[in-house]
Amino acid sequence: MKSQSGVALLVSLVVLVVAILLGLSSFQSSLLEERMAGNHRLSVSALQSAEAGVDKMLDTVLSYTYTVGDEDTLCDGVDVASEFTLTNPYDFSDDGELRREYLIKLSCDTASNKVVGLSRGYVLNKEDVELSARKIRVLFDPPGWTTVTGMISDSNITINGKKTSIVGVVHANGDLDIQVPDSDEEGDPLGYLTATGTVTLNKTVVDPAVDGVCDTLVCASSNAPRVDVPKAADQIAAAFSSIGESPPVLPTDGSGYGLSSDDLVVFPHDPADGSCTVDGSEIDESYQTDSLIVNDSGMQYKQTVFYCPGKLTIEGDFNGAVLMADGDIIHNGSSELGTTATGGQEVDTFMYATGGIKLNGENDSYGEFVSDGYLSTGTPGVGFFQAGTSTVYGTIISTGDITANGGMDFEAMETGMIRYLSSGRLDSWDELEDPGLPGIANM
Repeated sequence: MKSQSGVALLVSLVVLVVAILLGLSSFQSSLLEERMAGNHRLSVSALQSAEAGVDKMLDTVLSYTYTVGDEDTLCDGVDVASEFTLTNPYDFSDDGELRREYLIKLSCDTASNKVVGLSRGYVLNKEDVELSARKIRVLFDPPGWTTVTGMISDSNITINGKKTSIVGVVHANGDLDIQVPDSDEEGDPLGYLTATGTVTLNKTVVDPAVDGVCDTLVCASSNAPRVDVPKAADQIAAAFSSIGESPPVLPTDGSGYGLSSDDLVVFPHDPADGSCTVDGSEIDESYQTDSLIVNDSGMQYKQTVFYCPGKLTIEGDFNGAVLMADGDIIHNGSSELGTTATGGQEVDTFMYATGGIKLNGENDSYGEFVSDGYLSTGTPGVGFFQAGTSTVYGTIISTGDITANGGMDFEAMETGMIRYLSSGRLDSWDELEDPGLPGIANM
């Protein structure tokens, strides 16, 4: 019996020891889980603080504004390092009050013209000891001037015929109907076609997919966002305003050139309707390179500005001039607009019409063409019409329809004269593995 009692006591002791060990293990496991959960909460809170810093930097970038003629950019002045307390002290543990803060630094990478943002979020205890930290690096596209390059219509674009080649961006705020030849060539697309309405490419409606289709030498996509369309009237008003004449003082007898300034020439015109008919050689003879006239975005023309108070009809070749008309601009004949003297690298001819623009030439046209209204003759609603077979290099902007019969060769080229303000945007977001040491000096 004593032997049995001894064995029972021994078994009980073993069971008790095992229970104690299991209890201690469970307690330690519970403590470990609590500690891990606390660390996770601290880490998440530090990340939230860093994200708040990103929001602060984004607000700084988006709130930057320009004035007309201002050539400074956000990157000319940004170099900001700041420290912020995210909230008042708060408590989510038994250890007492904790504080969340973040450090941010904005700088510019001149090589990429990107705004670089660093945000370090961290959590402190009441003794100001850092408990956790996370760091985020973001890239912003800064706000600034963007040059319009391509073909843009506030209405529809229709290009008929199979002899069509597009290099650059073509956008219609209405519908776009275009035919381009199929190609087995490999490589990046040369043209990008978008419409706020529907794109019909080679008689096939393009779905409103994110990527559209890229089965030819162009990519196309329907249901794209609407694009603001610059106005020729704004360019004309700015030209006269820059020489101190708004409204302009014009000759009334219709004889000879009337000089409103050394930089602006008023064409001879019919006193009844303001219409003008000129030869291209007359424009070339008056070419200047020291014009002081600026447009509505503050850019200065190098060329002489010619103005017609009505419909302007031009015969023959010309280049190196700015033509403005309070009506249509019609260019007739197998003639060349602009120049190839720079090897096709520069646009030096500009047309601004409050009516429509019509090109009848067969040779290459290097220019910036902006029309606010519609051609007074021909198909109603057309703002830009190419009746000839010339290759158009530059920029075409029209409030009305853009139409080309028989196909069209178009290559977008930057003119630098039509610009609009674009807001900044967040380009990329990455969390860094190492949050680094505390303090602005270590950012």
